Amino acid sequence: MFRNIFNMIIDLITAPIEKETLWEVMNRFIKVDDENDAIVWHKLKDNINCSCVIELKGKQYNGLSSKELEEHFGTRLEIFKNLPDDIIAVTHSTRTEEVYDTYLATNNNKYINRILKKWDSTFSTSFKTNHYIVISTANVLGANIVNVVDNQLNQTPTNKKKQINEVVSTLLNGLKNDFEPMLLEKNELVSFFTSFINGKELQQNLPDNKMLDNILIESTIKFPKNENYMIYDNNQKIYSKWLSIKLFDNKEFKDELMEELMSHKANFSVYQTFQKYDKQVADKILNDKLQELESDNVDSEIAYNEIKDIKEGIKRHETSLHKYSIAIQVKNTNLAALTKNVDIIKSIIAQYGYRCFNESENIEPLYWSILPSNEELNSSKRDLISQNITALNTFTTISQGLNKCSWGNTPVVKFHTVSNTNYNFTFHNNSGKDEKGHTLLFGGTGVGKTLLFTWLATNSMAKYKHLKVIGLDKLYGTYVWTDFMDGDYIDFADGVGFNPMQMEDTTDNKAFLKNFFIKMTGKKDAVSETRIENAIDVVFRRLKNPADRNLKEFYNALGTKESDEDVVACMHTWVYGANKEYFGAKHDSLSFGSQINMFAMDTILSNPKVAPLISLYMLNAIKNLGTPVLIFIDEILGYLKNEDFVNEILELLVEIRKKDGVLVMAGQDYKFFELNEVGKQLLGSSLAKTILWPEKAKPEYQEALSLSDNQFKFITTEASKRKILVKNLDDNSSTTLNIDLKILGKDLNIFSSSSRNVQLLNELKISHPEDYKERYLDAA
Repeated sequence: MFRNIFNMIIDLITAPIEKETLWEVMNRFIKVDDENDAIVWHKLKDNINCSCVIELKGKQYNGLSSKELEEHFGTRLEIFKNLPDDIIAVTHSTRTEEVYDTYLATNNNKYINRILKKWDSTFSTSFKTNHYIVISTANVLGANIVNVVDNQLNQTPTNKKKQINEVVSTLLNGLKNDFEPMLLEKNELVSFFTSFINGKELQQNLPDNKMLDNILIESTIKFPKNENYMIYDNNQKIYSKWLSIKLFDNKEFKDELMEELMSHKANFSVYQTFQKYDKQVADKILNDKLQELESDNVDSEIAYNEIKDIKEGIKRHETSLHKYSIAIQVKNTNLAALTKNVDIIKSIIAQYGYRCFNESENIEPLYWSILPSNEELNSSKRDLISQNITALNTFTTISQGLNKCSWGNTPVVKFHTVSNTNYNFTFHNNSGKDEKGHTLLFGGTGVGKTLLFTWLATNSMAKYKHLKVIGLDKLYGTYVWTDFMDGDYIDFADGVGFNPMQMEDTTDNKAFLKNFFIKMTGKKDAVSETRIENAIDVVFRRLKNPADRNLKEFYNALGTKESDEDVVACMHTWVYGANKEYFGAKHDSLSFGSQINMFAMDTILSNPKVAPLISLYMLNAIKNLGTPVLIFIDEILGYLKNEDFVNEILELLVEIRKKDGVLVMAGQDYKFFELNEVGKQLLGSSLAKTILWPEKAKPEYQEALSLSDNQFKFITTEASKRKILVKNLDDNSSTTLNIDLKILGKDLNIFSSSSRNVQLLNELKISHPEDYKERYLDAA
């Protein structure tokens, strides 16, 4: 029937079709609204309608519990079920190959350049998923059945504009928690339609007069005779095949279909068009179907009861009936590759019991039917209830991650997922400022927690030049890596000391020093606090040059000892006694002068009096850095079980987030998160992610770390220690990543934490100081 519509086009197919000729026939666009840059007007004959486009951030459903999936399903169902009957929705779910910005060897450190270049070589292609909903005003379906007068009254441009604004507002509010919807306007709106029309992503500016008649088409569009593809020609040919799905042979609609489709590495789009029937119209359609069953003498009690259930569901406002169509467009610059991708997509669809076939005669109407005012050109429509439409419109994103974060316009690093898609890793769950990025690395001894952190830190410092990396290390786990990265590794066993009195003369610093010395002496009485405060003021007032200030000057300013237990006596051991080496230094070693600053904490943590003070001093200095910081605390549970550390850690989580910082903690005892209130608080609100390694875990592990059944199944059944579960705590979704770094070859030993390799590196430093690093890599 549609061949008549395209008679003129078909006559022209024997020669290349000029874009102007075809466009003039099929273009319905008029202009962008004068008052609202998010509304575009279009016209078919005398029927004028308007459209808006909403972009959705894809939802990651991996790892969610059944209850959570049902809740998200319910959110979408409410939206689709309640769409007005004079609105057509067209959803666009697209997979597009994107240019992967490989790491440019711009770092002064040759090892960073070398290992990141090796890693990037494993990512030949990368694909992104985008979702959009195009909302358009339209005539009510079956208007002859419903009130014709009311229908006509709603057809004025003013009413249509009001209607679409109301619908868009409802969608933006209803979808904001799951999909962060954004209304396209101006250049973004025009670019959206330009990209679809020309078969590739294009940027188009909205002209001052807002007219669209001559700016959307930039390609010659061809529909070759006797072929099952179309061609976009704009300096490069893009071939496109169209697929139609016979959904209706299978009564079971599974949302897993879209998840699997959206993980396939190919350029393709899934378009779904639907418009709700008025209740009267829906009731008549269903009654007609019941009569057909009876007149055909079909013995199908199941079909009869299904229709009756739908009728009752519509009455109770539990469901709605829609006119629905679905089409898939696959694109490639190579015809053979296109055919291969089509076959893969067809096989995916077949796994779910649906029949799928290549279009040939119906390509032209399918293509044009995606554009507003052309929806009726698609003849492959069926009636579908809102629950089925909801199952087929998940707006899923499979393990895609973020393209950027608050540190810069690039992800930290790409990983391959277990399902062989690409994942953009960022610590932050969103790309805006002040977003959470704190992360817990959780797994048994030897699984590679330190290795993973140093790998992530290497990528971070290479791509975000302003970022500092600071770590509280144990057992010299980051020693080799720090040396290769040209960082500073501070070992308190080597006699490194601090001088807190060299802090800048500010009110905040003096307040910190007062609290610091109260903790150091253990004297919390009013008299001692006053003596401490006065002594600080005396030193800073008398000695303006920080180089002249030290712990002895503070001690002398406290005055004379009045008893063996007063504040002066308690301070004596820190100035002249056993602990003098820690804070009595002439110069302060806490400068964070390098981009990487790692601290060996083993010696400190063995001294219960010194450890809290050094940690307090270091954490305060970190909080006052004027640059974003990535902090690593190894064996965090040892700190959190000590009440002297807990408040400082919790405060650090809050303060460094304000300054665009991220704290990464490594731990291995799940019972802490099961029994300890601080642990529960961390998982409940403070963290952005947990990264978990497979292990033989008990059921209590699942509850303590709030894992879904699917997430816990991965933890307990995955055999490889080079695969991890990354769980986003904002929405409980998860991704399984392959973190095998074997592509690095011998350079993988840069990330070694073994004591043997630490010893080897130190020996080579002495025996071959000029080339000890390369010798280490050859020998490790």
